[in-house]
Amino acid sequence: DFNTSGMLIMTNDGDLAHKLTSPHKNIFKTYLAEVSGLFLRKDAQGSEGVDIGGYVTKPAEVEILRQGADTTVVQIRISEGKTGR
Repeated sequence: DFNTSGMLIMTNDGDLAHKLTSPHKNIFKTYLAEVSGLFLRKDAQGSEGVDIGGYVTKPAEVEILRQGADTTVVQIRISEGKTGR
């Protein structure tokens, strides 16, 4: 995550945290990524959901915004996340 930027929300408001992270609330988090080389929609593993120890996440929305000879810019939107333990 060295080359990342964005906004980090820290709160001690449990209701707000639940509203922002609960998959049932459908609050989308949007990420832009610039990746090296050619990136195809089929390469986006999260677009079908990700199996995390028997739990499958909701699918991500993946859109290729710009594709060049050396890099691809992708937008990824998710409506749930998991915390590390």
